[in-house]
Amino acid sequence: MLEQILSEADAFDYPNSHTDQQWTTLSAQISSLKLVHRSPKRLAMFRWVAAAVVVITVAFGTLIYQSIGQSETLVLHTDNQTSNSRLTDGSQLQLNSHTVLEVQAMTQRSRVVYLKQGEVFCKVAHADAPFKLVTDKGIITVLGTEFNVCHEPNAPFSIYLKKGSIQFETGQQQVTLKPGDYLCETQKGQMQLTHIHDNRATAWVEGALNFQQTQLNEIIKVLEAHYNKSFVYDKQLANEKVTITIKGLNAQEAAQLLSKTIGHTVQVAE
Repeated sequence: MLEQILSEADAFDYPNSHTDQQWTTLSAQISSLKLVHRSPKRLAMFRWVAAAVVVITVAFGTLIYQSIGQSETLVLHTDNQTSNSRLTDGSQLQLNSHTVLEVQAMTQRSRVVYLKQGEVFCKVAHADAPFKLVTDKGIITVLGTEFNVCHEPNAPFSIYLKKGSIQFETGQQQVTLKPGDYLCETQKGQMQLTHIHDNRATAWVEGALNFQQTQLNEIIKVLEAHYNKSFVYDKQLANEKVTITIKGLNAQEAAQLLSKTIGHTVQVAE
């Protein structure tokens, strides 16, 4: 059967790929070896097949390299509106207004985004490669979770973890956050970790402020930051726990709703 295959190969017209010339050079280098004699056309068939295998191997290797090494670099930017974006790994990013975020890598081995300014809420898809969100304050590393990062010029830097687990590291410290943890920069530039029972960090995403058994003084603090106004209330009630939802209200309306909820007057300072 082998002889039949070789005989049929004698009649095959092989592509002109200069294999005879290349084979002659190679033969001179290994002349010390004992080669089995074959007819020229049979040798040509072998040489052509070998060359084809090399080409296919190189092409396949290049394809694998491009698949692994491919990355995208793009800049996401918002002005006066929010924006939703879906990355190639399936992660979803919701950008608040006046946000600049750069996707530096999104491959099988590396997932890196750089928040230059603004606020972003992330729903990170699970993958083998860790997802890193880089800021000039530090680096957040996750595998799959939901979290919010605020990095605005006129607000303290903060991270809120809604689901999963994340790790935040700077040159001086490393902190692991659990669901409900809120990491916020103090006026002294230090990072303070607290656990909150409201959605102050994601109210801009959900369109409402939800407080569950939250101390009144904390609610007032959130309202003042949210509306950029000062609120006046009875400080003796500072530790009273309140459950309330504020949605679609201006500062004055929010104060009136809070007054009805606690049974005491809360006003917006003039």
